[in-house]
Amino acid sequence: MITAGWNVVLTHGNGTAVGFILRRSEIADGQVPTVARPLRRCDTQGVHRFHVPERAAQTRNRPADRHARHSALVDRADPGFAHPDKTIGSFMSEEVAQHFARELGWSIMRNSNRGWRRAIASPRPLRIVETPIIAKLVRDGVIVIACGGAASRSRKPPPASSKASRR
Repeated sequence: MITAGWNVVLTHGNGTAVGFILRRSEIADGQVPTVARPLRRCDTQGVHRFHVPERAAQTRNRPADRHARHSALVDRADPGFAHPDKTIGSFMSEEVAQHFARELGWSIMRNSNRGWRRAIASPRPLRIVETPIIAKLVRDGVIVIACGGAASRSRKPPPASSKASRR
């Protein structure tokens, strides 16, 4: 598509990588500081946003293009927060997953027929805050890497009539 001249926005996921980062932090708890949530995103996005453009540059024989850090606006009342359904990390047996659920408070779920994985909240994005910037870059012919891999989520404030706003 790129070599055919299409304007492209590349996206990626990073659930497996974030799961590994979380697990390393849990294993090292009490020995070294845990990896803060924003840094887990930076860690995986940094890797994706280095390797993907480098590979794209190799196929096009020109310098790598732009990375657009992005924020997804979500509704804090989204049911995704109450019912985690995005799997992250490695596959494990049901016995191991149940152990982590008991000992570490994980939400877990069966993931296809390959085993069990940790589950985290994945609210539906209402909009990508930086859409105008991403659109301009695409119109200018830049290959943009955005909108994947656990975007920072800005939570939409509840309506004035909701219980949450009266606290």
